Amino acid sequence: MRFLHDSATAVDLVAHSVRTRSGGRHDDETLVSANGIRTDASQIPGLAEVNAVVGDYHSSVTNTHRLWASLDAFSGGTIALGQASPICKCPPSPIEGILHADRLLRGRGLRDKMRLVLFTPYPRASPSPAVDEVVEPILKQREIEVMTFFDVERIDAATRRTTSIAGDRIECDLFLVIPPFVGGDIAYNPPEDQSPEPLVATDRETLRVRGTAAAFAIGDAADMPPPRPRSSRRSCRGTPRASTGARTAPSTSATPGDLRRKDLPRAGHQGAAHPPEPPHEEGFSARSTGSASPDGPRRCSTATSA
Repeated sequence: MRFLHDSATAVDLVAHSVRTRSGGRHDDETLVSANGIRTDASQIPGLAEVNAVVGDYHSSVTNTHRLWASLDAFSGGTIALGQASPICKCPPSPIEGILHADRLLRGRGLRDKMRLVLFTPYPRASPSPAVDEVVEPILKQREIEVMTFFDVERIDAATRRTTSIAGDRIECDLFLVIPPFVGGDIAYNPPEDQSPEPLVATDRETLRVRGTAAAFAIGDAADMPPPRPRSSRRSCRGTPRASTGARTAPSTSATPGDLRRKDLPRAGHQGAAHPPEPPHEEGFSARSTGSASPDGPRRCSTATSA
């Protein structure tokens, strides 16, 4: 085995070769691509500007430090945390993030001065039904609001407002937004072996790059969903938990290509029943939208565009 410390820049699946940043070319008989994932805040207008100031906990160590400083300096108001794209290679991270923020604020004695909102493009807090059954009661007990079917279109740092592709809005004092995930900065030939994100188009049964016999993609580079929890595999294939009038949830076994922004259910559709909203707090100017649930309004306040 020969180890080469270099960065791949191009993969030719026809000529069976890999080019590297140093200018080298390396021929292969079998290729295994594990080039990982990166974030691209530029896909959402306004997100790069917000995260350059507030930070995030997925793109870089520098932005993680910024996020910690933002939370450490925050003394009151509304915090909204969520993912900016349906493709998230670490599905638990939005829930983990909002629960860590809750714990931090409680430890500082500030939780009663804060309103926490978790927004997601999915019809529930977690895309996995089995996981959602566990986390929904925890979020409810900690008074963390969940806004479902919210697919981010743009963010306005000046007005502290984010708008969904359906026109719903969230206004808050501190945005903590997970940037969209895209594939590594590597050119593939033929280009159709990359999905639009771009991730490597991969057969989920064999891990072969589609259309090839001796090229494979593993890890986050592949355009496949992350592994589901073992306990959720049966429930994900069956009928989702009943919710009056709710749209059917996207299957967690779908590929990223199946979950592109245009194919997701839009904000404003009725989701699972939620407890009534907590009292309105100063600093969050909004009103409830979406179809009313028989058991109460949706668990997040939003403002709807005219």
